Amino acid sequence: MLALLRFVAILTIRSVLAWENDTVSEHKVVDFDKSLIIVWELSGLNSRSEITTIFQSNIGKQNNITVSFNPFIRSVIFETDINNNKNITQQIIQSKNDIKILFFMFNKEGSVTVLVDCPKINQIKKQWKSDYVPMMTKIHLYKNTHSFSSIDSASLAFKCKDSIDIEPGTIVHFTGKINSIGTLIFSFEITNRTRTVIYSFSFINGEFQVISSDDQILYIPMYGSINDSFFLLFTTDGVEIYADCPSVRYWNGFWPVSFFNNSIRIETFITFEKGNGKSYELLFTFCTVNNLSQIINENKAINSYNSAFLPSHDQATKLDEFFLDGRFPFGYLMRPVHRVLIASRENAQPSFFYRSINDYVEGFSDGKNNFWIGLDILNYVTDNHNYALRIEAENGELVEEYKVFKVGNRSLKYRLTVSEPFDQNVKGFLRHNGLEFSAYNFGSYSSQAVKFNAFFWLKSDTNYFCFSCENGVENGASYSNVIEFGIDARLNNYGYNRNQLSKIKTIKMFLLP
Repeated sequence: MLALLRFVAILTIRSVLAWENDTVSEHKVVDFDKSLIIVWELSGLNSRSEITTIFQSNIGKQNNITVSFNPFIRSVIFETDINNNKNITQQIIQSKNDIKILFFMFNKEGSVTVLVDCPKINQIKKQWKSDYVPMMTKIHLYKNTHSFSSIDSASLAFKCKDSIDIEPGTIVHFTGKINSIGTLIFSFEITNRTRTVIYSFSFINGEFQVISSDDQILYIPMYGSINDSFFLLFTTDGVEIYADCPSVRYWNGFWPVSFFNNSIRIETFITFEKGNGKSYELLFTFCTVNNLSQIINENKAINSYNSAFLPSHDQATKLDEFFLDGRFPFGYLMRPVHRVLIASRENAQPSFFYRSINDYVEGFSDGKNNFWIGLDILNYVTDNHNYALRIEAENGELVEEYKVFKVGNRSLKYRLTVSEPFDQNVKGFLRHNGLEFSAYNFGSYSSQAVKFNAFFWLKSDTNYFCFSCENGVENGASYSNVIEFGIDARLNNYGYNRNQLSKIKTIKMFLLP
């Protein structure tokens, strides 16, 4: 039985390697791409007793970067050879333990990220930064080195497993590639007083099967086909299998079993997302959020604002438009109470928002609490759907909301449309309606952008509300003054405002689907 399980695992690995054209060779050449994943494994006597070249990349006609492994000091070495002068040699990892596998990723601009062991269990992560990384073209892979187009396929090929704690009502969305010949989905152990039985839930020859170490095989009847993305809902009665997210419970297959009446841990090699499906409402919430999961970016540098967003079906349809933007993880954009964060300012460093129009078109972030989503994506989503706008200053002490918010395209200089304010508004931002966008090198009022180290839909005279304007600096953080803006909760409950509010350091802007 264990031989069969090993056979299934080998089939999976070989299939993934075939998909990625990763036949092991002494010298294979691949094109450099920021999404490229390179994996090297320690194998053979030579790699344990000699310095081994992992890969080498051209940077121009005569220059190259060479990455090697030194087993004597358990180190990864980066060497840059410029004009036949090896002038940069850097040892970036020195491990106390044996190094068996290395993952190399290039998704950070100007750097190579190195992981020791599989990404899920990796304990050592280092970055090698160099101005030459963006100049890499062809990459030469040496013995025991493989290339992949995604971290998921690399993890699957090298049997990088992860564990999932299951209890009644847990829903798991598996998104890794499935090989119809044989893919192990998950495995777990059941121990009683006399023995331990290992169970594997697999997809073999186009159908789901449960194989146990005591030589039992169960074939699960299926209604309809399953692709690389499917859902498992664990209940007290068994495991329900769905081709699509089960917001309406019509399963495609069912495994009747009582193993999941209590908490149990399973292990998987497949990429997954876990949710709570204990009630219809929670299940529906998971499904609507899960529909947006494709735009979660792997860039973990931006980890703020990851509160769960719980959209309705219509809201989720609108938010699908954000699939265009792959630079920010969706958790960073989502906020509670059905809203999408599009701009955030919190104790920003002086001149942080003083940028060219290209930055404001594409979007940017400091990886913390200062963020602008980008004019192009704002134009795209507001051109296709109607959105309301909510602006909060000083952690919600000052608020304005508008029922209509739109951003024009570049030919219109990203002209602002904001209208239909809620009754309580002082309507400060409304006075900016119809204005073109301005940065120091763009727009009719670029001089105002220069004056205030800022960007925004700026006026020629008085800016009643300006997201990024700098009126001064206090304790290392810039602040802005706003005039006749928002409901000032600090004064009274009736919405009266001071004529001018100074030293505003925290501002957030949200779209309301």
